[in-house]
Amino acid sequence: MPHMSLTRITIGCLAWGLFSGCVLTRQFVPKPDVSSITETTVHVEVRRPLGWGGWANGFAVEDEGTRIGDLGPTGSLLWERAAGPMTLVVGPKILNMGNFSDVNVNL
Repeated sequence: MPHMSLTRITIGCLAWGLFSGCVLTRQFVPKPDVSSITETTVHVEVRRPLGWGGWANGFAVEDEGTRIGDLGPTGSLLWERAAGPMTLVVGPKILNMGNFSDVNVNL
């Protein structure tokens, strides 16, 4: 009988961990050297603060159609791009729910 309880607890913990875990931040483009800023380039950083909800949902970040990375809680992405107007798209990864925010910025 104790063996059955331990098995149920183990399976329950594994299932909970698989379905409620945090998503990690992953960057798909190279991080720039901090000293590499020129008159024609800028460094862009997007940060996600820790919140009470959405830990299992990452945010996909795109700059002018280029996938920069996936942003998890307390994560940040840093990349280099040409100076000038940009379209930054940030949206939830889970279930292809569409764009969360579409921001136009002039750097």
